[in-house]
Amino acid sequence: QFPHSYRSLNGRPGGMDGKPAKYDQIKLDRQELYDLSADVSQRKDVSSDHPDVVIPYGQIDVDDPGALEQVETVMEVYDRYQPLKHAHPHVRLSAAEMLQVEPGLAHDLVGGVTVEEWGVDPHRLTWANVQDALEHGARALNHARVTSLIRDGSQVIGVRYVRDGAEVEARARVVVNAAGPWSPEVAAMAGQEVRLRPAKGIHLVYDRRVSNFVISAEAVDGRDILVVPHGPITVLGTTDDDFFGDLDDVEVTPDEVDYLLQAVARVFPAIEHLRPVRATTGVRPTLYEWRPIEDRLSRRHELFEHPHAPGLLTITGGKLSMYRLMAEETADAACRRLGVEARSRTSELRLPGSESEAPPAAELAREHRVPALAAANALRRHGCRAGAVLQDGRQGRLACRCEHLAESELAHAARAEQARSLVDAFRRVGLAAGPSDRRSESLAEAHRNRVEQRGPLRRPDAGGHRRVPQPGAVEVHDQAVPSGPGGDGLCGPAGVLLVMSRNASYVRLAGAYARHELRRRLRRRPAGGVRRLLELYAPDHLLPMTESERTLLPAASACINCGLCALVAARVSGLRPSDLAAAYLRDYPRLPAAASDIVGEPSVAGLAEAAAACPVGVPLPGVLAMIRRLANA
Repeated sequence: QFPHSYRSLNGRPGGMDGKPAKYDQIKLDRQELYDLSADVSQRKDVSSDHPDVVIPYGQIDVDDPGALEQVETVMEVYDRYQPLKHAHPHVRLSAAEMLQVEPGLAHDLVGGVTVEEWGVDPHRLTWANVQDALEHGARALNHARVTSLIRDGSQVIGVRYVRDGAEVEARARVVVNAAGPWSPEVAAMAGQEVRLRPAKGIHLVYDRRVSNFVISAEAVDGRDILVVPHGPITVLGTTDDDFFGDLDDVEVTPDEVDYLLQAVARVFPAIEHLRPVRATTGVRPTLYEWRPIEDRLSRRHELFEHPHAPGLLTITGGKLSMYRLMAEETADAACRRLGVEARSRTSELRLPGSESEAPPAAELAREHRVPALAAANALRRHGCRAGAVLQDGRQGRLACRCEHLAESELAHAARAEQARSLVDAFRRVGLAAGPSDRRSESLAEAHRNRVEQRGPLRRPDAGGHRRVPQPGAVEVHDQAVPSGPGGDGLCGPAGVLLVMSRNASYVRLAGAYARHELRRRLRRRPAGGVRRLLELYAPDHLLPMTESERTLLPAASACINCGLCALVAARVSGLRPSDLAAAYLRDYPRLPAAASDIVGEPSVAGLAEAAAACPVGVPLPGVLAMIRRLANA
């Protein structure tokens, strides 16, 4: 395991369908070529504005030997954009080295190439933007539903909305419709048409980190599926299917679950034996196009100015990494209508919680009498404002043991962050996000029933792996070369977006491939490897587990947070024994920040009694030793 790493492995076995596997598509979130430099710049801006909710991670692309060279060619080109995102260049790994850093992978992979990307806590990033708006004089209302637009002839002059059972009117010179997949419904209230092609996606959520790195697998139809360790949980997804149903009643189907698990089991067989605790689903506001399959739909955004409904603007499409650019274009359009000519300063200002350096978790824990892991969680969500959040009369008390959530932080969410329901609290501070989530039982039971009815998931045979052509792939020498950035890149020195034709990008990428092949033939051994990986991410505490710890991990991860061990044993160095497995082991990337929690020598007899009481046999002495070593390494 690798504390403080959010890197990923993208694995595909070669030749599983009886043919050489091909690398179909560069991993750029399917963004159009002419959006690439803007996308990279926006990701840099997001990470700079609120580093507390942005997490670096990497990705390793794996394929057959021929395609592996093509993949590395793409990564060599993409390396030119990494400085814009404060990211590292790629590293190449052999099959043995991949198994060293991720032992759970299948053993028929041939090698890999890393690429570093960024992840984000979307709930906290969203709230940080709302909080910033509130602090600049805006009024934001949670659980408010727009029922109609107020019009004066064709002019839109406001909205009617319902909150707490009461209908309220709000009038304005400009109304911005940013309702995502509901945008057509809102625009229709003014007699305007906004055409979308909604796409449904689901994720499975596991209550712990099930892998060291993000793992990418290929589904039966060629779509890429990711297994993402995100904090103390793992997210597996996503699907991408046209959706024609009720946007307020979107459900996860058993077939969608099996589709995801089948894809991941080909490269990460252990997934079949792990228990998901919940499934999430959402609908993307994809812009309308006829004919392309869902994966080939553009993720571009569009601003509708509605000339026949003055006063109304609609912004839709796009994706989260482009949210600042979407907001900028929309705000500029609104300012033009309002006659505002002042220069925007949002690109120069940080979001709340990022204004200054935050104190260390151990210092915050001592000051507010909470475990250091709870303080680290508060710092991750609130940054330099975590001290103010934890400062109230509930000091020292935890609202959720497995998530190490302080009561004071939960109270702050209710008072200051408009958390009006348990779902709101889950999104704001992660309440009931882990092993104590009882919804896991119904999902696990449904999965067991499907396994009994259909048998365990197996890899498709030679005739069962259907490949679908992916966007951005061009055939060169009977191999698929992903389309992507070429030459010196798309972004000029002043951040000016340079539009490049797709054919020109193919030519430049072919040239990059020729240069790569020449270098490979002149250099006997490719650069990279585990040693390089460890050197590159040493500042991130990239620390592999020992062989004995890897052997212990499955039993250590079996904790169901029942609390029985805590009933029969005294606290271990100020911690309930169940917290060791249910919280600290699940959240090992933050163990260095929480090292001050695990001090002193525990009672051997007390640990033995606690381990004996555990109904699933969690080896608590070994767990404590593992956590202490990783925390202090």
